[in-house]
Amino acid sequence: MARFGKFFTSKNYRHAIVAYAGDPLLQDKYVSISGGVPADLEVGSVVALSSAELATDSSVAYGVVIEPSYAEDAGIVIANPVHTILKGFALVFADGVDADAFRTEMVNDGYTLADIDTFALPTT
Repeated sequence: MARFGKFFTSKNYRHAIVAYAGDPLLQDKYVSISGGVPADLEVGSVVALSSAELATDSSVAYGVVIEPSYAEDAGIVIANPVHTILKGFALVFADGVDADAFRTEMVNDGYTLADIDTFALPTT
């Protein structure tokens, strides 16, 4: 469980994928993975919740990893689509996946994606 001696770049933290969170408590959720996480996951990875492997299809239950996850971890932390705006350009998809089509499905499933030229202003 200890991660002493590992160095991270800026892309390995929540701010690399989360553009805005409307609620600090409900912005994410922890998902236990039976058998543990099979491999290290980069922040922004779009993964199948059943296996914690990069999702190849939007028809499976999937989530976006927002905290670093490492092989053999017991679970992953994913974004809650209702309370979080994600940076669409920072999403990591499996090889061979049509990223634009998957992003469209994510929006249809309730995710809000912002790109470099999009501003999300918090309101009260």
